[in-house]
Amino acid sequence: YLVYHNIFIKSNLNPPKFFLYSFFSITMTINMFITGGRAGHVMYLIKKVKNWKKRVNNEKIKPIFAVLVIIPLIFFAAYQSSHIFHQRVNDAIINTIDYDPYEKNSVGERITFSINSWEVIKENPIIGIGTGDFPSEYKKINQINTPQVPTTTNPHNMYTLITMQLGLIGLVSMLSIFYYQIKLSFYSSNRFIKDLGIALPLMFLVIMWSDSYILGHYTTLMFVFFSSFLYKDFEKS
Repeated sequence: YLVYHNIFIKSNLNPPKFFLYSFFSITMTINMFITGGRAGHVMYLIKKVKNWKKRVNNEKIKPIFAVLVIIPLIFFAAYQSSHIFHQRVNDAIINTIDYDPYEKNSVGERITFSINSWEVIKENPIIGIGTGDFPSEYKKINQINTPQVPTTTNPHNMYTLITMQLGLIGLVSMLSIFYYQIKLSFYSSNRFIKDLGIALPLMFLVIMWSDSYILGHYTTLMFVFFSSFLYKDFEKS
């Protein structure tokens, strides 16, 4: 995102920097679509939608043009050229349509985790079951609904995890963090800080549907690190 921002938004790049950034943007794009992480693919396409405003013949390409033309072209090119990306897309579609709780695949497991977790959430909707109790409570409901499916300590969905452990109060509290990050970013006079300040929570809000990205320490540290300087002047707002 940082490299693309400099290419498409920053207007004073000298030729060496422009070609260097372009080189890395191409190589990182290729790398993105030869890996198996579908959340990364989704985040990449979101980033492209937000960043595609390069000036062409003194006119800005409208974001809607990026959404309707450029993004589908990138998706189609990756789908045709990357065997892994091609297979992962097909697997996601097939496993969702032909969902079977007893068939082991990443999509089916996530659906099973959500269904079982919802049973617990319905019994504890306001304050949840408490932090740290997800493994034991999920094991109980899994034994009742899907005993042949291995249990889990993580539902691979941040919203499900927070709601089950902390209820609606916890979910609203977590979402308020992202809301205020986006809100505060609009007050920034620095274009880079403003754009990245909005992009960071938006991208996390999307990918957290597929995994608990504020549970794992790598992605949590990344989120905290960027947040530490993107919103540090919030008192002035």
